[in-house]
Amino acid sequence: MAARSGGSRKLYGRLDPGKISPILTSQTPVSTIDENPRELSTIQEKLKATQQSAGVSNIPTVPLHMEKVNPQEAQELQPCNEIPSYLHGTRTEGSTQGLGDLTHSLSSPVEAEQVYAAQALGKLRISKTFIIEALWASAQVGPERVRYESSRTLALLGCLHKHVVLSLIEQLKGCSLSRRMDTLVGLHMALNAWIMLAKNKREPIGAKSSLTRVLKLLVKGKSPMDNVALEAALCLSFLDPENSIARDFLLQCLTQGEMKRKKKALMVLVKLMNVHTLPVLRAAMEQIRNSCVAKHRLEAIKLLKIIGLEKIQNLGMEKDFFELLRFKVHNDPLQEVREAVAEMVEVLKMKPMMLNIVESQLNDASALVRHEAVISIGVLGICSSRMFYFLMDMLDLETSPLVRKEVSGPFPPTLSFCAILPTPLPSSLLLTDPTVPKASLSPAQ
Repeated sequence: MAARSGGSRKLYGRLDPGKISPILTSQTPVSTIDENPRELSTIQEKLKATQQSAGVSNIPTVPLHMEKVNPQEAQELQPCNEIPSYLHGTRTEGSTQGLGDLTHSLSSPVEAEQVYAAQALGKLRISKTFIIEALWASAQVGPERVRYESSRTLALLGCLHKHVVLSLIEQLKGCSLSRRMDTLVGLHMALNAWIMLAKNKREPIGAKSSLTRVLKLLVKGKSPMDNVALEAALCLSFLDPENSIARDFLLQCLTQGEMKRKKKALMVLVKLMNVHTLPVLRAAMEQIRNSCVAKHRLEAIKLLKIIGLEKIQNLGMEKDFFELLRFKVHNDPLQEVREAVAEMVEVLKMKPMMLNIVESQLNDASALVRHEAVISIGVLGICSSRMFYFLMDMLDLETSPLVRKEVSGPFPPTLSFCAILPTPLPSSLLLTDPTVPKASLSPAQ
């Protein structure tokens, strides 16, 4: 066993569940695959012997001492010995030998090896049935740390059985702040995967009312700067998108703290809770304007598409919104973001108005303004013969080397072809026609 455990450590490396980042993006559920019968039989025999020697058959009941337990929660606390059959792990590939080593390590007499194995299986997110059963057994017996790590991993693999949830609730009520945060991060990941499933494929969450009540207690009256309260509010929103406590707390988070925290709150408010108010709109615009992470700017653009132009107009923010898009279409350092802005401009039917402004800027006395206008046209596209010929004239008449260089970027591949074109330029040769390569009209990288 020692040799196997050592091999696993070399293969997977040391794992620290406290460093796992919450996931707000979608995860693809994957069905289980059949287990190895011989391997499963061996594991079941060992775990059965362990359970009998320990005299324990289920996870200890968690006393909900924070408030009085209502009848529904009392029913949730009744012991249950069945092994859960539902799960939505995110991967099915993996070395059978390596997985066998890890599952065998769950019954190791060395606690550190058990903890490592449970953490590794949580990282791998492989939901074979023999893995679920091994984790289920180790979550019921053994040291407290092993029970916790096994329960956390079961949740990550989609097993939100009531005794798994009650085990996590016990950690949420504990005195260790780091353990509480680690539990919330794991719960956040598990609920995110659960909510991405179609409604008719979601298995019920065990002890849901008890979990909801404890999460509310972690959020109520807390500062928007409290990271534990933020994670609890996010988990609460997954359980109940209409929850007012989670909604109000997340709205407070939009105005305080670093951009990463604001992003988490913003995505849940727009995509899950359908909150499209003025503070939410301003937060999305701020993320596009000020976030230094390109991925976050792209996400904010998608959120603004969800909000839609009509709601933006109703909130009286159309002018500010338009100016932000006009600024980002030439100012953003990443071409992918500029193109995403241009796409949103077209979807929201703002393109004609923006092109009129940009075209007038080509005659501006400032070389900087003309340079920005050329970049914007390269992203938005040339939509008239007049603009096309104007840009060609700029190749000879432009006095600024910076502007001339930007103009020359899109056109060298087309100059020889354009030289024989009749005047005016036929509409069939505009940007929308497949005979004119769009790539040749994009700004120089």
